[in-house]
Amino acid sequence: MAILKGWPHRAPSTEHRAPSTEHRAPSTLPPVFGLAPDWLLSDGAPLADALVLSHPEQFDRLAAACPEALPTAVLAGDPCFDRMLAARPYRDRFRRALGVGRGQRLVLLNSTWSPRSLLGDGDNDGDDSLPALLPRLASELPADEYRVAAVLHPNIWHGHGPGQIRAWLDRARRAGLALIDPLDDWRQALVAADLVIGDHGSVTYYAAALGTPVLLGAAPLESLDPDAPIADFIRTAPRLDTRSPLRGQVDTLIEDHTPQPGPMHFTSSVPGESAV
Repeated sequence: MAILKGWPHRAPSTEHRAPSTEHRAPSTLPPVFGLAPDWLLSDGAPLADALVLSHPEQFDRLAAACPEALPTAVLAGDPCFDRMLAARPYRDRFRRALGVGRGQRLVLLNSTWSPRSLLGDGDNDGDDSLPALLPRLASELPADEYRVAAVLHPNIWHGHGPGQIRAWLDRARRAGLALIDPLDDWRQALVAADLVIGDHGSVTYYAAALGTPVLLGAAPLESLDPDAPIADFIRTAPRLDTRSPLRGQVDTLIEDHTPQPGPMHFTSSVPGESAV
């Protein structure tokens, strides 16, 4: 049994740091999602025969969060990320399948499964939530120049039901929003995207690892392990300013974007070689 990264499991990491507990008592540390005993142990013994880690920095956090599982850890890169790297030559094909015409830009919305996600309440004032954003995207991004698609975490579909999701997004869909299958097609959409508006979920971080411009519409740092690399990414990535015109932010970031080295480096220690 192997526990891998991706939608169903945990967000990838973005920086190599030893866990720090100087500012908090050990008993007050929140569980590290995907690395805590609740996910990894049964009656004190590891659930998995092999726990696949994508980068050495995760050994440090696993040792701090659940040392009982450390003997099962295997450094093997990220097969999900490798699939996207291998799919890059087919980017134009994916764009055509998503209805992106020549000269158009594909803006991909991504929400993880959390009350503080893009589909949830956003940041403290709630202004960055997806329901408030969709009408503005439709009105401020001309349909002949932009295509807008959305990838929602599978638990969102499961928790609310496909009918409810489609009902909530019906107006946006009639305005041109494409809903992407969260299990089979999200990688293709990510490879095809010109810009991702997302949150603290793994798909947003994969976008940054691919070098795609990212705007954070929701970024709840308190939901993340402060010693995980993704926390540093959330601290430094550009934020969507809901008080300013959207088109200017989208175009400026696409045209002036310089990829951060951290996401690519920490998503996989052996990019392209996880199968081996």
